Amino acid sequence: MGYLAYIFSLIWLAFQDTTGLTFNQGTKMFLDQAVIINKWMFWAIIGIYLVVGFILLLLFLIKQARLSGIGILSGCWLAFFIFVPIGQGFVWWMSSGIANAFGLDGIIQPVKFWVLVILTVLIGIG
Repeated sequence: MGYLAYIFSLIWLAFQDTTGLTFNQGTKMFLDQAVIINKWMFWAIIGIYLVVGFILLLLFLIKQARLSGIGILSGCWLAFFIFVPIGQGFVWWMSSGIANAFGLDGIIQPVKFWVLVILTVLIGIG
């Protein structure tokens, strides 16, 4: 989902009035917007999980919690549902680090900036 956040951030930046901005100022706007979008995606995922979890809980209580209904929460599904918010949180952390390592004068913390950029590209979730 992180790549999607960067694409949305680029689209957002394309529709902004950037006349008079330097390249570094535009890049800082882009990175800050990517952090906002990643943060929003993280909390949206958590909210969706809470709503779906509440609905499943109600369904299990109505059906008196048959053991066959618990199969949806086992195995690969459980791993997937645990990994998605953790992965999005990790992407949010990486984009925040990239944005903090870049200032109006350019890259202020080069090692942190490039390590997080490389991690973002190599991991593929960012």
